[in-house]
Amino acid sequence: MTLQERKKTEALERLSQLEKLYGLNPKVRKYFAEGKLYYSYITGGVIGSIDTITYDPRYAYIAKAVQEQYGVLVYHAIEYHDTLSLLCVSDDEAEWEAERPTRMGVKAMVIDVNEGKGQRGYIKMDSLAGALYRTSDQVYKNLNTSGMVDSDVKAEFSKRLEILKQQGLMTDLDIENLYLQANEICLSRWMDLSRIVPGMAGGIGIISQLSASSRAEDFYNALLKKTSDKIYFALEGKDGRLAFLTMDEDSGRWEMERAMLREKTAYAIVVEPDKVKAYMDEVEYEMLNGGPVWVQ
Repeated sequence: MTLQERKKTEALERLSQLEKLYGLNPKVRKYFAEGKLYYSYITGGVIGSIDTITYDPRYAYIAKAVQEQYGVLVYHAIEYHDTLSLLCVSDDEAEWEAERPTRMGVKAMVIDVNEGKGQRGYIKMDSLAGALYRTSDQVYKNLNTSGMVDSDVKAEFSKRLEILKQQGLMTDLDIENLYLQANEICLSRWMDLSRIVPGMAGGIGIISQLSASSRAEDFYNALLKKTSDKIYFALEGKDGRLAFLTMDEDSGRWEMERAMLREKTAYAIVVEPDKVKAYMDEVEYEMLNGGPVWVQ
């Protein structure tokens, strides 16, 4: 098998992976096998579409120029604002593993359509009606594909945990080690004291590993596939709703988020299990006997 044939086989495998990870329309792989290059785009911000690269002559020219200049095989493209992200298989087979799509994103050649400038790096994405779209303007030098927490996030988590401790968080669990080494977050649940001592009023916050609640863990795993923000702690309200505290993808917002945390507020992904509904919101909490409790 020639290198060009191996590159095409590799490209078809990557398209199959994009179907499994993101729901890319299988027709893209079918057409590519027939020698047709397609691209994804969003119409009006609400309709996901795919079309042959020749639908826009500029895109066809860019794809051809990149392939000729860099010796790559372009197997799909994504329109995003004034850019075109080309997903490519390079000539160097040693690079293929790093280029393959993961749930964290995929390596691409990102071209500014107006200026003709390009940069190579990783993009984050999702899909709509079988078409891929980028979820961030940023082109990353690398992605944390191992599932472990990178150094900047580690340092930021430690700062936020310290704030919670200063507010009265207490537990026998090694929360920091669980997050930084085992990549597991903790969950604070409100417990009615009358369940412990009949007739006693009030409640306390009980902290456990998230894995102690299969329901909360299932929602957490589902959210990881949908958000590029880091989830670092979870709160369960008295009504059963869940609030997953987040660390913004943009580190420039971390100082502001720490300031909010000092006021016992935080940005969170709120999940309403009964309605199978999730949305971003600002939540407030109070510290009860060592555990942060979500104020409804």
